[in-house]
Amino acid sequence: MTNCPQCRSILVLNDLDAVIANSAADRNVLQDALKRYHEQSGREESAAAHYHIALALLNGGQVAEGLNALRRASQLQPEDQGLKNLIVALQQRQTQALAADAKTILVIDDSPTVCKLVALSLEQHGHRVLVASEMMEALAKLNESQLDLILLDIMLPGADGYQVCKIIKNYASTKTVPVVMLSGRDGFFDKMRARLVGAQGYITKPFVPNDLLKAVEKHCKKSK
Repeated sequence: MTNCPQCRSILVLNDLDAVIANSAADRNVLQDALKRYHEQSGREESAAAHYHIALALLNGGQVAEGLNALRRASQLQPEDQGLKNLIVALQQRQTQALAADAKTILVIDDSPTVCKLVALSLEQHGHRVLVASEMMEALAKLNESQLDLILLDIMLPGADGYQVCKIIKNYASTKTVPVVMLSGRDGFFDKMRARLVGAQGYITKPFVPNDLLKAVEKHCKKSK
């Protein structure tokens, strides 16, 4: 395996797992190299420059960005079958990684817009999303699948989220499943009340997709 003596990155992409998991690579030197290659590409774009950008990114563990750089290199040099094979292999690795990390998440919210936003945001990252718009539908879905996380709106038709959270925490099958409350209220007492009924987290509306992804990463890790 060929390594760069300066940054200790792996220079051949025949073992993608080793490249991406390369903890020996010097991140500071890699950043300097990336800056140089981006400047070079800005002056005169080439497949070679984008390939080296991909090398630096992948050695730094930035898989999605590295894949994009390889795609650009392939666009500039479409006859290179080796680049195409690398892209296919990296895409397959990404698909497998998403499947391995996939969580099953129940979203309980009476707003179709919120449910759609949550589902799109999480499904793009490989997660399975179940949706319920009111308490009885939510309770019926608790036993449909083994849940990893529940995102629960505080304001529901015929019941409030605090009441639903209490019920969830009293079910044997879901008492250990993390619950994150969704609410337009940002007050101290609202958040304290959520904790008192067993919720592990609280996201204030309006939220962005990254807020949801952070909640999945934080609370699903804790529940393992």
